[in-house]
Amino acid sequence: PTPAPAPARQSQRLGAGPPTFSSRRNLLRDLRTFTHWQLDRMIVRLEVVPGLRWLAKPPELRKERWATLTKLLSDVLILEDGSFFEDDLALLGEPVPQPTELVELIERVLAGSSPRSLERVALRWLGQRCTREAVRLWPALLTQTAGNKDEEAAEMMDDVEALLTLCKEHDLHLPQLKDLVAQGLPEEVVRMLASSELVEARLTAVQALQQRQHTHGQPPALLQELKADSCHIVRASAAMLWKALGGPEEKAENEEDDEDEDQA
Repeated sequence: PTPAPAPARQSQRLGAGPPTFSSRRNLLRDLRTFTHWQLDRMIVRLEVVPGLRWLAKPPELRKERWATLTKLLSDVLILEDGSFFEDDLALLGEPVPQPTELVELIERVLAGSSPRSLERVALRWLGQRCTREAVRLWPALLTQTAGNKDEEAAEMMDDVEALLTLCKEHDLHLPQLKDLVAQGLPEEVVRMLASSELVEARLTAVQALQQRQHTHGQPPALLQELKADSCHIVRASAAMLWKALGGPEEKAENEEDDEDEDQA
């Protein structure tokens, strides 16, 4: 007999949830159309999800099994693109875990080979509920991938803008970037950081410029702007880098006044 059609929501999740087939006779044909990635997703969900749901009950024992639950759910999540992130969190059962309890899960997602779209969804979800932890983990979105550079730069600008907004609205410090991450920031992102009202952001722009290769005697023009920053620390950092890169020395205003007097 032909099985009853799956609900519309399930059919939209082909590859995200257990796949449905038009009929048993067409099972092999449908499987042949799947990519290796889709098959991996199907196998993982068929093997992992039942056990995950079983372990999540009863709620009183969930805490004791939490490490196993987060490991299993992260195995499911990293094969997704983030479209059904909150639906997958529901696999942990009721009552829904507190956001602070899910930080470990999101750390696992970020540490794995997850799609950037999933990482973005997970961190923005956490940013609305546990902002300090989200800001701490945010640099994971600022690493380069092997994707299209123009698209990646546009997405990273959105990610940096969201990070700066979180820091300003919640009075949080911008997270320190590793030198390799700062080096890979696109030019547009560095300029955004340099024009931010947050001192840490402007210092990060100096850091990014410091990690790049420059022709000696030709420091980047953006560094000239940062040398005139309103913050002494930013000015000093930019001036030190300017000098290290062989930038021309500028005369102080009092020296120029002395020369004018001598000429008079």
